[in-house]
Amino acid sequence: MTTLSVVNTLFVALMCFVFINTILSFFLWKYSHHPVYSKILKLWVSSFIYLGTQFFFPVTQSEIILVYGVGIIPMLLTYSIVCEILGKETSYDKFIVFFIIATAFTVTFIYFNTPFVVAAFPFSMALAYPLIMAIKMIFVDHKKTITLLQKVLGLVLIAWIIQIFNFAFFRMAPNSQLYGWVTVYGLYDILAIVLPAVSIEEHLRTEKERLQKLVTERTNELSVALTDKETLLKILIHDISNPLTVMRWYLKGIKTDKGQHNSELYLSKIERSQEIVENVVKKVKELQTQSNTKLSVISISKCVEEVKFVFEKALQFKNITLNFEDESEGEDHILADQFTFTHSILSNLVSNAIKFSHPNSEIILSIKRDGDYVKVIVTDSGVGMNATIISQIFANTSIESTPGTNGEHGTGYGLGIVNSILRSFNGQMEIYSCDQKYGQNTEGTTIVITLPFAQIK
Repeated sequence: MTTLSVVNTLFVALMCFVFINTILSFFLWKYSHHPVYSKILKLWVSSFIYLGTQFFFPVTQSEIILVYGVGIIPMLLTYSIVCEILGKETSYDKFIVFFIIATAFTVTFIYFNTPFVVAAFPFSMALAYPLIMAIKMIFVDHKKTITLLQKVLGLVLIAWIIQIFNFAFFRMAPNSQLYGWVTVYGLYDILAIVLPAVSIEEHLRTEKERLQKLVTERTNELSVALTDKETLLKILIHDISNPLTVMRWYLKGIKTDKGQHNSELYLSKIERSQEIVENVVKKVKELQTQSNTKLSVISISKCVEEVKFVFEKALQFKNITLNFEDESEGEDHILADQFTFTHSILSNLVSNAIKFSHPNSEIILSIKRDGDYVKVIVTDSGVGMNATIISQIFANTSIESTPGTNGEHGTGYGLGIVNSILRSFNGQMEIYSCDQKYGQNTEGTTIVITLPFAQIK
C-alpha cells in the first residue's frame, strides 16, 4: 500500500470518526441543552469542514498555508469549551486581533517568497494562542480545583500545540502528510474520549450546584415558614396569658365575694378580658393568612389605659405602683396597629416589669417626644437581667423562662416578640439592666422603645 493510499484511508476514517462524534454531540445537546454540548457540537462541525478543506483544496505551498489558517475556528471553540467547563467568560477579541496580524505577516511572507517555515509560523502562533490560554486556565488559574479529567484535557491540548508547530517546521518534509494525519487522527481519538468525559463531569457539577441551590432555597423557605409558625404560636401563647390571668383573678373574686355586690363589676371585667382573648386569636389568624395589617396613627397614652386594666390585679397582688408619666405634651402618636402595640408590646413590657419587681415597689412607664421619634420607657427596680439574656433576646434565640420574684411562671417569649414586632413598625428596643445605667436608674431594668413620630393629618 502506497503512502498516498494510507493517507486517503486515514482521512476517510478520520472524517467518519468526526462525523459520528458530530451526530452524538447533537443528540447530547438536544436532550440536555447544556451550553458545553452546544460548543462541542460546533467544534466537531468546524473540524469536519477544516479537515475537509485541508485535504481537498491546497495544492501549492501558499494554498497549504492559507487553508491552514481556517484552523483558527476549532481552536477558538476549544478555548470556549474550556472556559465553559471552568466557569469563565469567553472573549475572542484578543485572539481575532492576533489572527489578523498573523494573517498580514503570512500574506507578506508569501508575497516575498520566504521559506515555508517563515510563512507558516505566524499562523501556527495564531492557532496555538487560544490553546495556550486554555492550558493556562487549567493548570495555573484553577490549579487548586483542577480535576484529573481536566489535567488530561490540558495534556491533550499541549500535544495539539506541538502538532500545530510541527506543521510550520515539518509539513513540507517527505512523508509528512502520513505522519501528520496519523497524529491528527490520534489527537481527535483522544479528544473524542476526553471531551465528553470532561463535559459530563461539568454537567454533573453544575447539576449538583443547581440541586444544592434548590435544596438551600427550599430549606430556607421551610425554615422561614417554620419560624413564622413558631412566632405566631409564641404570640398566641404569650399574649393570651395576660387576659386569661385577669379572668382568673376576677373569677376568684366572684367566688370570694361575700355580699359586697361586686359580682357585676367582676363579670364586666371578665367580659372585657374575653374580648381581648378573642382579639388576640383574631390577630394571630390574620398573621397566619398573611393578611395585611392596616397601620394607623394611634396615641400611646390611650394604649396605656388598656394596659392598666389588664394588669390591675397583678399590680395589686404584689402591691406595686404603676406610675404613668406623660412628657410628650400630646405628641405621642405613632404609626402602628393599636391592638398589637397594646397587647404584644406594651403589655409584654409591663408584664415583664411586674414579674421581676419586688413587692411594694414602683414601675415607671413614661412617654416623651424625642425629635422625630417617640420614646416609651419602662423602668423597674427589680432583679434585672444579665448580658447573656439580653443578647439572646436580640438574637431571637430560645430563652429559658425565669421565675419571678413571687415565683411567677412565664413563657420566655415576651421581649423577643416585642423586638420582632417593633421592627415591623420601624421601631427599635434598648435594654439597660443593673450595671448598664440609664438615666438615674442603677438597679433593676430599663427598657426603651423608640418609634417614628406620626403627624396627625
